[in-house]
Amino acid sequence: MIIHNMEQGSTAWWQVRIGVATASEFDKILTPAKLEPSRSVDGYINKLLGEWLRNKPDEGFESEWMKRGKEVEQEARDYYAFHTGAEVQQVGFCYIEDGNYGCSPDGLVEDGGLEIKCPSPGIHVGYILDGRVPLDYRLQILGSLLVTGREYWDFISYHPDIEPLIIRTWQKDVMDELNILNKALWDVDRKLKAKQKILIERGFKK
Repeated sequence: MIIHNMEQGSTAWWQVRIGVATASEFDKILTPAKLEPSRSVDGYINKLLGEWLRNKPDEGFESEWMKRGKEVEQEARDYYAFHTGAEVQQVGFCYIEDGNYGCSPDGLVEDGGLEIKCPSPGIHVGYILDGRVPLDYRLQILGSLLVTGREYWDFISYHPDIEPLIIRTWQKDVMDELNILNKALWDVDRKLKAKQKILIERGFKK
């Protein structure tokens, strides 16, 4: 694993992710529920190709709750560190050495990692009642484990006015899922490189 240390959301952070499949978007490669090929995969590959051709990131929409989540993320990180007694290392982007994918952890912790979500009160309560890693973030957790090779990954749902929720996913318990994801990512990388070759041959990339 290669670790790029920079502030997440910075120009340098966006640059290092150009044309790279990232864990937060692995649900465009596999469906979260059954880990089957997603109908979005070809469009996602084309999105990565568009970034590669332009040498610019394809920045996505950010809702008000997403902006608010970023504002209280450090508060959630501090709560986690105090609650677990672990030292949280903040990094920019983690890139797997022999592939074309990576992740942006909210923290690296000893032999594990951390994914922080700061949703609205109603969504947070829904996560508490369900008691599992939300399906929307299943592949992000799996992807982060795969990229970093860590033993576990903690998901924390945090709202300052309600008791937080922390759920740990152990690598050893999801090896079958990780193997499926790894195969899918290699397939995406193969298709991406084949399409890059076509675009170069047609003069779209020097």
